[in-house]
Amino acid sequence: MADDIVKIAKDKLAADKETWGDIYKKARDDAKFLSDDDYAQWDEADYTSRVNSGRPALTIDQLGQFVHQVANDIRINTPTINVIPAGLESDQGTAEAYKGIIKGIEYASSADNAYDAAVFNAIKQSIGFIRVDHDYVDEESFDQELKIKRVVNPLSCWLDGASIEVDGSDAKHGTIIEKIRVSEFKRQYPGKDVACFEVDGDTYNHQDDEFISIAEHFVIEEKEKTISIDDNGKVIDVEEGAPVKKVRKVKERKVMRYKLSGADVLEETSFPGKYVPLIPVYGEENWIDGKRFIFSLIRKSKGAQRMFNYWKSLETELLMKAPQAPVIAAEGQVEDYAADWLNPSK
Repeated sequence: MADDIVKIAKDKLAADKETWGDIYKKARDDAKFLSDDDYAQWDEADYTSRVNSGRPALTIDQLGQFVHQVANDIRINTPTINVIPAGLESDQGTAEAYKGIIKGIEYASSADNAYDAAVFNAIKQSIGFIRVDHDYVDEESFDQELKIKRVVNPLSCWLDGASIEVDGSDAKHGTIIEKIRVSEFKRQYPGKDVACFEVDGDTYNHQDDEFISIAEHFVIEEKEKTISIDDNGKVIDVEEGAPVKKVRKVKERKVMRYKLSGADVLEETSFPGKYVPLIPVYGEENWIDGKRFIFSLIRKSKGAQRMFNYWKSLETELLMKAPQAPVIAAEGQVEDYAADWLNPSK
């Protein structure tokens, strides 16, 4: 049974990577473009050629300011969860009470950090994530509380490739890949085989200081049941032989959470709720012939930024050479001083 769960999870992840692979590859390129890597905003061959020949190769970032401008505008007006009463049995007081509870969850979770991180990632690399979790209140309590957590590396999250809703509410599964040191894996899961989730048939004898990947896999299980409505308008499950007024079939959802290595189910629990607790935050979305494309703020400006860096480097190079006066001499006249003129700037 455990082998089946691991295999099914791996198959789903492979299918999701097929769908999201191109989007994630471009997202990774965007993130690198905004990094402090030497040739992040250069063609690597051009940068190397200029540096090796002693010519300037400057990076004068023009895009970071626009990323921060959009991100800071959202920080000033941070989106928040609102509760609106709807239906005959709802009222403003109840809505306000629920809103207060949600505010308390957001405050205890430092949810602003989660929202800011997701938005910032969507701006600079087209996709970010927020995750919902639950945990015990403290070490000596059986009470649990909901948490809104930030996702530092959105490219470690793989949502159901068939999901098309902007909030991911239609996703039937999702996977979070976590890197863990082998020594820590052995401490947390004694007796379990050390096997990397992302590598099929991983039989390598891993050393304690190496890292392997494990997966946190969410999957929605659906069970069909029949419900009815009684004379008082209350919806109830249909029982065998009971008189019913009106019936319909519905799907009851249950969210299962698994911690998986490449060989074992490390943990198995159910998750409260009916949605996969991974909320995507997308950049600019575009669909062409049924295929999704997602753009970051900088995606279409990277070529212009490379051109700007090249021009400014060339301008600097010309200015550096400008003060050097031309030297005219008869052939053979300065043969004994050739070494002095190899670098006229000195």
